[in-house]
Amino acid sequence: MHQGFSRKNTENTTQPAELPQLPSSEFYIRMLGARSPPRGDLFDPQINATELRATVKLLWAFLDLCKQHNIQVMLYGGTLLGSYRHHGVITWDDGVDMLMREADKRRLIEALKGHPDLRLRQAGRWKVSSKSHCLNVARHGCWPFIDLSFYELKDGWVVDLLGSFGKKYRYPETVTFPLHKRPFMGRWIDSPRDALKFLSYSIKLSNACISLHYSHKFERYPKVESVSIDCKELALTYPFVCRVPDSTTSHGGVLETLTFSDGGPVYTVPVNEPKGVINAIYSTLSVKN
Repeated sequence: MHQGFSRKNTENTTQPAELPQLPSSEFYIRMLGARSPPRGDLFDPQINATELRATVKLLWAFLDLCKQHNIQVMLYGGTLLGSYRHHGVITWDDGVDMLMREADKRRLIEALKGHPDLRLRQAGRWKVSSKSHCLNVARHGCWPFIDLSFYELKDGWVVDLLGSFGKKYRYPETVTFPLHKRPFMGRWIDSPRDALKFLSYSIKLSNACISLHYSHKFERYPKVESVSIDCKELALTYPFVCRVPDSTTSHGGVLETLTFSDGGPVYTVPVNEPKGVINAIYSTLSVKN
């Protein structure tokens, strides 16, 4: 039985006593391999199975390290959008974004010093990579990597201290906390309390899916400008999440189903998102219940 979200204005995490088991990351990767062939456009997969396995192993090692050292970290940016829309990576993207406290920087540095595999690059935006899963294609020598953003709490706002591509972002503290767990590539990962509302402060909610605008793999902008199409056009190629209010409990929450448009559901799990916030499928626009 999963619990409803709390509105306490604190940096804590609320989660059910027992989270349902998700299909493994390998299941997800094989599913994409079988169902997501090249499209011949800008929405082709930007990350192959080998690269995706390396990305997942890096992220799992980083999350395990943070848990071991009591460092709070949450899904952010395109990675949060990927969880909300696909329960995994945005396949036509190639980055991983996480958000953590500015006050935890020193603790993270010390934790990484003692890790045999993970390494930190502090020039510009902090990046964490893996020695054993480094594919050596990035300009600075190692990809995949995790882009880290850091926040401070200021007057009821979660303020991203660095921003992205020249823009600064802030999010209401009550929209962000307490954190809850969201599915991502077969693992439950801490995420903002109201993922859709949180995303609305950094992206325009719409029916559109936008192609890669920056290559993390090669650390450069693509030669062609990014384009947008109706997400429904991608539904035969990539899995999308549809959600309905969870009527099985009085505590709220939603049921999230990962599905392809031409077949039945891949799986359904209860997620501790606000019950009244339901988006239209293939869209980040909310619908009224």
